[in-house]
Amino acid sequence: MKLGIILATGFESEDRHTVQRLAEAALGQGHQVSLFLTADGCYSAPFLADLSEKGALLICCAKNLEARGLPPVPNVHGSTQYACASIVAEVDRVVAFV
Repeated sequence: MKLGIILATGFESEDRHTVQRLAEAALGQGHQVSLFLTADGCYSAPFLADLSEKGALLICCAKNLEARGLPPVPNVHGSTQYACASIVAEVDRVVAFV
């Protein structure tokens, strides 16, 4: 199964922790995981970057990074909202944290 996860919330919620555990569980079961960070979810990029070493695809909206004054994060691809739409179109299930 291909799982898409969209994270748009910042540190005020526990979503980052939930996203990390969900992605790790899916990867552990042999599923493909694509994670798109947007809006305040971009603040979580450094904390979720290690998921790429476990096989997840991590993409962060480059414009949202720039707007927040955040630097690019190793192992996290910078892209556009088109990448988010592509993930949604290509996966079997999508979970959004907004």
